[in-house]
Amino acid sequence: MTGEDGLPDWVDEAARLTRVALSGDEGARARRDALADEHGYEARVREDGVLVLHPAEWLDEDGVVDMDVFDADEAYEVPLDGGGFSEARASNGALLESFEEREDTADADVFNARAFAEFCENHHATAVENVGEEHIRLFLNDYYVRNVWASDEAEERVAESLRLLLRESGRDDLLYATK
Repeated sequence: MTGEDGLPDWVDEAARLTRVALSGDEGARARRDALADEHGYEARVREDGVLVLHPAEWLDEDGVVDMDVFDADEAYEVPLDGGGFSEARASNGALLESFEEREDTADADVFNARAFAEFCENHHATAVENVGEEHIRLFLNDYYVRNVWASDEAEERVAESLRLLLRESGRDDLLYATK
């Protein structure tokens, strides 16, 4: 299957796992490498922040690309700064829907969750599930203060709102970043 971006679903998943791994989750890196291996590919992240997936058969015994078997059409290059606006909007929309349906979610939490999702989509083209510590800190320390016209209640709850949203998205590994 292919996604909206025309890439195979497994490539999109490898990019998502790489984004999670870059936030410090080594388990995600191992899952990404196993996924790439299942498809006969090697994964690496270039210095410019692009995930490169290429057939493992390109490498010789020293780990160097054998130019005799190299075919650029067989490789995938995926920029990691975000996953694309449409993908982020769809993912965040589903997350916000389930977040709003929780019994313990206050209106202020929904307001803050929507503000964070909008920040992730519009400024980083990434889904909440793919954020890193730097996204959370930038949101709390800069974006929220300057751009979100929150009620006093929402302002007081913003850190707790993000913790609830991160839990809902399966990113308990980032709860510390909200303090």
